[in-house]
Amino acid sequence: MASELEIIRAIKNATSTDIKVRIIDQLGIKIKPQHRELIAYLVESSRQELDSEISYSVKKALFQVRSRYNITNFPLFLMDPVNLLQSSDPAYRLKALDIFEKKDVSLEQCYYFLGSIYFEDDPFVLSKMIMVLPMLVHHLPLNKVQKILSDFLEHENARVRANAVEVMSEIKSKMKIDYLGTLWSILKDFDQRVRSNAIHQLLLENRENLEKLLLERVKASENYYELISIQEIAEKIDFEFDKPTDKSLLSRIKKLQKKEEDKAKKEDSSHSIPLIVEKKSAGINFSLIKMIPFRTLIIGTSLVFACFYVITKQNEQKKVEITKTLEKKIKILKVESKKLKDKVKKLLVKTPIHKQKINLKAKLILLKKEGSSLKISSNTFFNEAKNLYQQEKYQEAIQIYKSVYEVYKDNRLAVDSVRWLSKTQKVQNVLSSVANYQKKKQYISAVKKLEEIRHLVAKENYDAHMTRLKKEKKKR
Repeated sequence: MASELEIIRAIKNATSTDIKVRIIDQLGIKIKPQHRELIAYLVESSRQELDSEISYSVKKALFQVRSRYNITNFPLFLMDPVNLLQSSDPAYRLKALDIFEKKDVSLEQCYYFLGSIYFEDDPFVLSKMIMVLPMLVHHLPLNKVQKILSDFLEHENARVRANAVEVMSEIKSKMKIDYLGTLWSILKDFDQRVRSNAIHQLLLENRENLEKLLLERVKASENYYELISIQEIAEKIDFEFDKPTDKSLLSRIKKLQKKEEDKAKKEDSSHSIPLIVEKKSAGINFSLIKMIPFRTLIIGTSLVFACFYVITKQNEQKKVEITKTLEKKIKILKVESKKLKDKVKKLLVKTPIHKQKINLKAKLILLKKEGSSLKISSNTFFNEAKNLYQQEKYQEAIQIYKSVYEVYKDNRLAVDSVRWLSKTQKVQNVLSSVANYQKKKQYISAVKKLEEIRHLVAKENYDAHMTRLKKEKKKR
């Protein structure tokens, strides 16, 4: 294939419409996302080309590229990744990462990427940025990549830490660090996903080195998470400790588990530990006993014991009565609690948000408030938006996509919502332009504009719009 500039020059210098059409038809089959100049040329031609035959071929070629590589928005795709990285919208920043993933970037753009990775505040975008790092190693100094990964191994977000562990394994052969030691230190992480990634990588290492580390750390470690990781690794490689070591390991895990539970309770509780106050001794002064006659002493002691016995009996009776009363109250509370739980279950079963008989706006407000606990409703809302799109109720569909994005920023629905939102807004804007052309009686422009969304809307909807335009044109 000739260079992009040569192809563009050939199209411009073509002596006839047929030659231009043949070249453009070939582009539709062969063009790839990295041919950005060619795509930009076709996009510009689709806006400016007056010849209907060439215009149709250009749009057909763009449609083929769009279908093959799932490019939903050509202007956005053609934007410089550096500009996209600087956007305040996380979806645009994710789009920039698609360009970096294809390695179609310059050294300068890679350095912009390095700068933006430290300022990224969205954990989902940041975790994706870390996954892109290995693809840019051929552009970036290895010591910088190594420094970035080391920093993010201690990031506050578990997803970021887990991805940093995963990426580190991809470039371990090029890194000048104690890889095995670094991996082992990650076993102290409290997040299970981060430890799992580290364990997975450790199991790929030399068994002899791994066994040495196991024997060394099983005796020295006093970290709960490291000890349970040691236990897991030993099970996975069928390694058996001697009985005293195994017994010691289980004992320490049990002991440390209790400490971790107590620590968690303390962190969750709002009260502080009370201070211990020393009390003055209240003992008997035995020097006075010598001054009391023996008979009087015996009588007095008997009376004291009798009083003590009576008081003890009364206290025991009160305790029994209080215990019985509490048991009755507990039984009543259990019954009431069960009734309340059953009511809540019935409410949840009867009225999930997407089935409640309230308007769409009210449903979306509920979704925003309770989105974190309503993952089940997400796909239902997403499908509802697609149905509205098919029914050409674009404004309502846009409201749903925006709301789903706000609620589910940290998963795949965010990306899907942005993609469908872009598509819906494109269709809405084009149909608005078509309506304006109709008002001005500019039917040729209206038809050309409508052809822009031929590949975006259902065939029956497109045909219906086209039929209306042709009928109006005939009436004129």
